[in-house]
Amino acid sequence: MIPTVKQKEFLELFCKYFNAVRDYLVIEHKAMHKRERRNRDIIFSRGELSEERQAENEAAQKAYDKLLTNTSTLAVSVSMIVYHKYTVSCECGDLYRISLLHHSL
Repeated sequence: MIPTVKQKEFLELFCKYFNAVRDYLVIEHKAMHKRERRNRDIIFSRGELSEERQAENEAAQKAYDKLLTNTSTLAVSVSMIVYHKYTVSCECGDLYRISLLHHSL
């Protein structure tokens, strides 16, 4: 059995990792919105996107979707660990909210 102090340290470390991933997800979300705005401007001015740009957009969207899915899974895992074991004091109060992030953004 792992001592309680070590368990709490691990959970705090895991929580900090989650916070970093969450912050990265927000950055990527903003980048996707910026890309969509640029695409709308290109479509408005030229009438269509180049095939190369469409391929880049699809790859970026797939990467973002994968990041969102993995972050949501991590959020559920962290919240299950934190809420069933301890209350960790590293801003983990809204862990479950990230799993609903794709609905609200």
